[in-house]
Amino acid sequence: MRIVVDANFLVSLAVPTPVSSRAALATESWLAAQADLFAPALWSYEAVSAIRKYVASGKLSQEEAFQAVTHLLAVGVQDIPASEELHHMALAWAERLGNFVAYDSAYLALADHLDAPLWTVDGKLARKVKALGIDWVHDLTEEGFPG
Repeated sequence: MRIVVDANFLVSLAVPTPVSSRAALATESWLAAQADLFAPALWSYEAVSAIRKYVASGKLSQEEAFQAVTHLLAVGVQDIPASEELHHMALAWAERLGNFVAYDSAYLALADHLDAPLWTVDGKLARKVKALGIDWVHDLTEEGFPG
């Protein structure tokens, strides 16, 4: 089984968020079932940036941020490097969704390419994609624990 996870989902594994426990349960379940987790290589930079925001807002100490990064990298997400094909797919997804940027679309492109579900905690993204009739994007904040 292959599963694509976005940076928001992964950050929820490392810092306290309203869905952290659900993200942890889902990840533990997937790994126990020997699922492979994938993300575009940009995920770790996005995650570190989000963790930095937690430090800047006083929600995490610098030491906790370092621990969060170590924890994230230990999850075993397979980084998929950029390719011309994935970039083209991301541009097409961004156009389809009417987005000005293609960060989120990189996750959609990878999930589409791998024929795998995408799990996120980005409700806005999930709603936009579901409005197109696509059912392989899942919002952990709305759908709960993925079985």
